[in-house]
Amino acid sequence: FDGEFRFTGLPDIQETFIDARLNEIAFTPQALQDFAAQLAQRPVVLPEQIHHLGKCRYSGSIIGFVSHLVLNGRLATNAGTIRTDVDMMLTDHFEHIEVDGDVSSQRIRLGLITPPELGLGDVAFDTDTRLLLRQNEPLQVRSDLVVHTIMFKNHAYENITVAGEYSDRTFEGTASVDDDNLNFDFAGKIEWNKNQYVFNFDADVNDFRPYALNLIDNNPHLTLSAHLNSRFEGPDADAMAGYVRLSNLFLDNDADFFLDELMFTSQVGDTHDLLLQSDLINASITGDYKFASLFESCRQAFFRYFPVLNDVRLPQPTRQESGNALRFRMAVGATEGLMAALDIPWFTTDTLLLEGLYDDMTDTIAVSVATPHLKNRTNGNFCNLGVDIDNADARLNCRLRGQSITRKNDTISCFVALAGWNDSLTANLQWHNVR
Repeated sequence: FDGEFRFTGLPDIQETFIDARLNEIAFTPQALQDFAAQLAQRPVVLPEQIHHLGKCRYSGSIIGFVSHLVLNGRLATNAGTIRTDVDMMLTDHFEHIEVDGDVSSQRIRLGLITPPELGLGDVAFDTDTRLLLRQNEPLQVRSDLVVHTIMFKNHAYENITVAGEYSDRTFEGTASVDDDNLNFDFAGKIEWNKNQYVFNFDADVNDFRPYALNLIDNNPHLTLSAHLNSRFEGPDADAMAGYVRLSNLFLDNDADFFLDELMFTSQVGDTHDLLLQSDLINASITGDYKFASLFESCRQAFFRYFPVLNDVRLPQPTRQESGNALRFRMAVGATEGLMAALDIPWFTTDTLLLEGLYDDMTDTIAVSVATPHLKNRTNGNFCNLGVDIDNADARLNCRLRGQSITRKNDTISCFVALAGWNDSLTANLQWHNVR
């Protein structure tokens, strides 16, 4: 420590004026870790990356009364330098703390203090932030953040702004990115508390080029634009109600694809109804079911026919605990335009239909998938493809069928029937070639 403190007004701490000139306060992450352990009276281990900060040096000034201090200074580390110019107010016998001011840096090497897999690099930012901390109340933050540049996956994003309020796992405000390869605007509210989830926002994405941002390894010309509008909230996944609307989706990747609207809605009442509607795809799920138990319910249904494959270490819920009963249907139109824009060689030329039902109370399974035509742009022509699954006759049955048309116009038809029960599996294969 190298500095000078002057106190005027002691012993009345509330009326004491502080004038501190700090030439340097130096500490290491290891010393900070030991100090935190002493305060907590238990071992404290800082993340490994924090130790890369090296020796930390703070210099500046602290001026004002204890109830209202002005802190102006500079913190230098191996990762970079941060400058502070903030007011700190302590009221109600120090039970109410308010911090308001500016924090900025021309360069922080995030890659030095974060895990490498995050792909973060240097960042330069300015923020005007107000923190409110009251006893027995959640932290409240109001911030205007400007990120001039930040490196992520070897791309330097520019002109990022976030303005809004954060409290008790709730953010309400705006955010934007004005980069050469991404233009993004967000306005709304997101809340993710234990008993309340809210997604009420509007977002615009324009000129999004994932290849240029090093997010994908192929499709170098792919550009995406879309608008997202969400009014979706509820206490948990099974009671979420509202809608999410994706509109004006445009994909440009040498071939173009445009989707006017994709609408997802959720209605909760005597049944839970999910609907997905668009020009390309229409789907629905309706019934009485719980997402939390649905996967395990299906898993246990499978193991009733192949118990030897079950993992006995996992809990075995009763059917009454699950009680899932639902019907589902999905129809997908011709996908040639979408697949061309995504540079995927496979596409359908007619409607693909998926439908079925599942009821674990009555032990009923019925699933059917059918598509009249599946093609490959270079080589491949399949028709009358289908999969049917049911549990008739106390067996888990699966039937697959399809035809392949060769370049010489030969037709190869294939049918496979599988049946499983009591750790046994039978198979029937039929093959027919017509020249």
